[in-house]
Amino acid sequence: MANDLTGDFDVVAEFTTLAVDRALAAMHRCERLLHSMTARVDDIPPKRFPWQVIVGAIDTFGEVVVNQRQVKKGSNRYPGSLAATNVVYAGLDVLVNAGAVVVDPFPPSNLQGVAQLQLDPPTIEVPDASGANLTVRMGVRARYFPDPNTDAAAQFVRGQLVITAPVNQVASQHGNVNVISVDISGPNVNVNFNALYSSPPLGISDLVGINQLVRNALRTGFLPSNSPLPADVQFLQFKTLTGTPTAVGVLMNLGDTKGHPATVNGIFLTPADDFGFAVSSDLINQKIQQEMTITAPTDTFYSYSLTINSPTVELQNGKVVLSVSGHAHSSALPDFDFKLTQAFTLNLAATNPGGPLDTAELAVSGDFSVDVSGLSIFFDWLASDFIGWMLGPVRSQRDALIAAHAQDVRDMFSVNKLLGGFLKSLLNPTQTRPAAPPQQDVNFMLAYTAVEIRPTGIILHGSLGVSPWPAAHVEYQPIPTAPTGPLGNVTTFPQGPDYSALKTWIPGGAIAEYDWSYRGQSQPFHTDANRFVLLGTGGGLVNEPAEFLAATTVSGVISGYEPFCLTVKGTRLSASGPVVSQPVTATACGYNSFPVINVGNITLEGAQPMVALTHVGADGSLQVVGHMLALTHVDKSGNYTPNVVAHFADDGTSANMDFLVDAVKQSGRKDAATAVLALMTHTQLTKTRHTPGVIYGDRRGGGWERAFGVKAPKHPLTLIVLPSGKVAWQHEGPIDGMTLAEALKKVLAKGGSAHRGLYGLNVRPGRKAPNFVFELAEEQGLTLRKLEGRAVVLAFWRSTSKPSLEVIHDLQESLGKSSRPGPVLLAINDGEAADEAKKMAALHKLMVTLVTDPQRLISSAYGVSVWPTMVSIDASGVVTGIRYGRSIVDTVIPATGGNPTGARSNTKADF
Repeated sequence: MANDLTGDFDVVAEFTTLAVDRALAAMHRCERLLHSMTARVDDIPPKRFPWQVIVGAIDTFGEVVVNQRQVKKGSNRYPGSLAATNVVYAGLDVLVNAGAVVVDPFPPSNLQGVAQLQLDPPTIEVPDASGANLTVRMGVRARYFPDPNTDAAAQFVRGQLVITAPVNQVASQHGNVNVISVDISGPNVNVNFNALYSSPPLGISDLVGINQLVRNALRTGFLPSNSPLPADVQFLQFKTLTGTPTAVGVLMNLGDTKGHPATVNGIFLTPADDFGFAVSSDLINQKIQQEMTITAPTDTFYSYSLTINSPTVELQNGKVVLSVSGHAHSSALPDFDFKLTQAFTLNLAATNPGGPLDTAELAVSGDFSVDVSGLSIFFDWLASDFIGWMLGPVRSQRDALIAAHAQDVRDMFSVNKLLGGFLKSLLNPTQTRPAAPPQQDVNFMLAYTAVEIRPTGIILHGSLGVSPWPAAHVEYQPIPTAPTGPLGNVTTFPQGPDYSALKTWIPGGAIAEYDWSYRGQSQPFHTDANRFVLLGTGGGLVNEPAEFLAATTVSGVISGYEPFCLTVKGTRLSASGPVVSQPVTATACGYNSFPVINVGNITLEGAQPMVALTHVGADGSLQVVGHMLALTHVDKSGNYTPNVVAHFADDGTSANMDFLVDAVKQSGRKDAATAVLALMTHTQLTKTRHTPGVIYGDRRGGGWERAFGVKAPKHPLTLIVLPSGKVAWQHEGPIDGMTLAEALKKVLAKGGSAHRGLYGLNVRPGRKAPNFVFELAEEQGLTLRKLEGRAVVLAFWRSTSKPSLEVIHDLQESLGKSSRPGPVLLAINDGEAADEAKKMAALHKLMVTLVTDPQRLISSAYGVSVWPTMVSIDASGVVTGIRYGRSIVDTVIPATGGNPTGARSNTKADF
């Protein structure tokens, strides 16, 4: 007969739909569920199998490919031997016999091309009272590139994917394999994509095609998904439950009876619960009766012999009652019957001291009551003597039995033994990235909050938490508009590259909008709720700072070396406590750059021209926050450099550089891409105002004079340098804008290109930091790897870059104020003689561990050419954040071309 609480089942666990949403968010966070992907899409049936409608594209690090042009038609669909010989396939643990999954013919959607997707964590709903269906909703942003002569649909789409499927996942025993099989690829699955935005608008046929594509992808790409069951569970089934709150039931039997879900109908959760764990009265009675056997005392009571029956257990409201009956027989005294009754309760307990309350212990409630019957009033004294004789020994037996079986009881009510391992298996990633460090430990935290004892069973109410969420990961990179030229990333003015934030994500959360800006702007110049891409085509949207574009259209000017930032805003569910939505915001900035030097017939031997990294101050002044070596971007071919107006300022012209930009506008040469380069001394840079569109160079050391072949110049000096590197025009002394405009009109070379990119290091967050040795004390070396166990910050600096010295002082001050041990700070001097580095460190009172790198071995390995550059490393030796410039407080993870750099961990420096 079915139990009113647990039906045909020994144990029933109920999870609120909000708690399930939190669990799904944790699966998204640990990448068991996808957040970003690039894939070849093709559901036009081929002539043979194996075949999948969607085939993901990854790079050599096992990470998603961002540049859609790197995804080739006809990508390998038959990994076979590659699973053994190719590091990517081996690391991803692909199936070598995918064709063994039989797929019946299906109608095609006729969508074929490259699709890029960003996926939010799924959420669930109970769609009806049948108990047999579950609806999953998932936010989707997509960009689609159709193959020629196929259905175009829309390039950009945002919406919700809604999948309703029967809850028919049933665990089954096959030999010694006891797993739960999940299958959402069957014919009864309903798929519906609700478009919230599309460009261009989607037609009905497009929506029908998208829905069909998803169905086909599930049928061909959803491989069997299995999770091992807890060792004691033989059968496990799911059922949805309607009520307040709505819930998903997990129905379990420990024996060989499968049970029927229709026998479970009630919700026993309270509004404060995330989950409840109900154990049937039958199972409890069986377990306790087996373990609580009472025997007669060893000494004798008068002339009586005792017969004691098997104990019985009854659950009553608030208590578990154990009863033992028996009979006393004597040939000299009257017989009598007796009954011993003991009440127990359950106390919540922690498996590990100080840990969550994840199990329960049996505890005595009151004392034994002994009832004697069958004696006349004349023998009341005999009943009293019997009770006194019996109670002592049975109390001792009771206490000994509780102690002996305490672990059995704890195991019976342990939420981790019955469900913890099963839930944790859901967090194991389905694939491992090649050469990736160990994944962060992500766990469910199940804790009981209350015990409820009913006649039909025991309910343990509880909360479900997950590991604290990491910071949002913000990453973007330029994608060339036209893949021409040997570098593959060349764009011609006025078109600029697209900037793709495909790999940006909020672990466990959903992005609501993308805000694009230049550092120093009070408001973003572009906010987008629908696309993860900033388009750079059609007038140079991302070529210029917004305040520059707002003032006027600058014909031909290409600005660069500006801090270009992306801020994402979104939400995610709280990791613990009440399940509520919480706001999330994160920012990443990078410096956009391109070659301003073409060596041509000019020698750069000994030249170290430095670009000052700047942004506008609150008062409009120029703020120098770092320096970059201009030789980081040198175009030796002359094919990818714009025209350059280079002005060596004096104190008179350095105050305001507007006339340079005005001259380019007045020249009317919209056909000639031009960069404006203002070259100043350090003192002049501190006094000038910020002029949008101007690139500022620091003339310290004479590097710019050598770069442009200028010998003993008189200042001011103005040059017009062609993309070939030839100085086509020059003027010594003060110059007015009109004269310069006329010269530009005559000599600027038509066209001009800019190999635009974003500066980035060789290292990436989520990867091991390259190891190196440094001097800890005189003649004593230590390697970076020996510091594992403590966080580390690497600060790369040069004495010629004042901001890089200032940032070390900032870090010293910050660490000095902390009451907790902070990270180890290593100040790496980049490229200066060891004695000079030590001298400058002492002069500027750098009270940190100095690392000298005169041959730039460390700096080159990390790819440093910006000072300051700060790299944060966690206690396991993995890079967690990168920062450039003193006032740029956000991590920068953009790539500069080729296979993109990537990261999947915290993107904010931890200091």
